Amino acid sequence: MPPAKLLMKESYIRQKAVKILKDWGCLVWYPAKIKYKENDIFGIYDLVVIDEKGTRWIQLTTLSNVSVRKKKILNAIKLYPQLKQLNSQVWGYDKTKHLFKIICL
Repeated sequence: MPPAKLLMKESYIRQKAVKILKDWGCLVWYPAKIKYKENDIFGIYDLVVIDEKGTRWIQLTTLSNVSVRKKKILNAIKLYPQLKQLNSQVWGYDKTKHLFKIICL
């Protein structure tokens, strides 16, 4: 894999998350990237993950943007209460420790 600085930040974070999830035995899906188009699922999530515990809907971001993404999901749930049924998570990537902080909503 090319060094992180050569990849777009979003792509790099997604690659890291997908590798971790697949190592855990999860089935992972994300929409194909299309230039100049929003690629979020329901305008919120980046990944859909299925494992023995069920389905998780994950928003990926940097560690510094976790609170913004959390608010984005919570505001969407206020507008569309059906989203509350989803197992939503925000994964914040810490580039210094090379780890994710996982927040369940």
